[in-house]
Amino acid sequence: MRGCRFRLKTRTLALERPEGQTSAVYLHPGDVIKVIDNPSNGDALIDVEWSGRTVMMFYRDLLENGEQVSDAAGDV
Repeated sequence: MRGCRFRLKTRTLALERPEGQTSAVYLHPGDVIKVIDNPSNGDALIDVEWSGRTVMMFYRDLLENGEQVSDAAGDV
């Protein structure tokens, strides 16, 4: 799954850790993200690239709220 791109269908929670502080951010419908690592289980937090930033989101949210797109479908 590493390197796969997904377009979000609904508003989805993600977590960011700038300077060691965890903060919540919301990704919006239509945003395209790229998976940075492979999930280890259905509830695992995975790293994704979004708008040039690395954020964490639940793998389950990715599967439920996103649809896989081809590499040519848009930039991250």
